Amino acid sequence: MERELKEEVSFEGDLGSLKLVGTLVMDDKLVDRAHFGLVYAGLVDKDVKPAECSIISGRMVEIDQIIKEPFERYEDWSMALIPHLREIYRKLFGCYPDDNIKKVINYVK
Repeated sequence: MERELKEEVSFEGDLGSLKLVGTLVMDDKLVDRAHFGLVYAGLVDKDVKPAECSIISGRMVEIDQIIKEPFERYEDWSMALIPHLREIYRKLFGCYPDDNIKKVINYVK
């Protein structure tokens, strides 16, 4: 799990503990039928940046901002998860985001 995460993003701070918050199964495309996703959430104490060369851009954004952006620019698995970010936050922290909305990584492949 940690190896896969480090392939996608880089961060200097402490990753802390990750919490399994769900699963993701898609069958829209042939490649999706061969994969099963485990959805983890966690906190980092520093900024997170893209590490994979196929990621065009990346930055930390507020949850409500990423939900409002056009989903089409993201890969399929990201598009499937974006509408559920508030619920993922609730599973991680036991409450919904408020005025101090935590940020999530926003990257485009």
